[in-house]
Amino acid sequence: MAWECPQCTAQNEGGIVCEQCGYRKLTGIRLTSAAGKSFDTRINFRIDRRIYKTIESEYRYLQSAPGSYQFELVRDENSETGWSLQTSPGSDLNTLLNDSVCETGTKYPVYDGDVIKIGSKTNVNSTAAPLTVSFAED
Repeated sequence: MAWECPQCTAQNEGGIVCEQCGYRKLTGIRLTSAAGKSFDTRINFRIDRRIYKTIESEYRYLQSAPGSYQFELVRDENSETGWSLQTSPGSDLNTLLNDSVCETGTKYPVYDGDVIKIGSKTNVNSTAAPLTVSFAED
């Protein structure tokens, strides 16, 4: 999506960094559940059972132990959108990005329209709780 840099007024065709002056626009990320409820953040954030429950997504599969989480949304300067997903090393479930399993310790860039699901580690065809990614720009 084209945008005008608020710092130098250059016209940019896409991305989040101005091609002229290097200005980086602050972009928030939104996860929307199948129920139409959403969660927004502009900072690194761990997505856990509580967040899934708040946005009315299937949360009963997720760990309830204090400090446990499924994945983290991470600000990432190397990603075109400024955001990546990183799965929790302690999760009992797989995190899937567009139906591909995310490996622990790897950052996966996320894009508008991507779908994040949770899935069984023993039955990889069993998935649940789809969350759709979108972005909010300043």
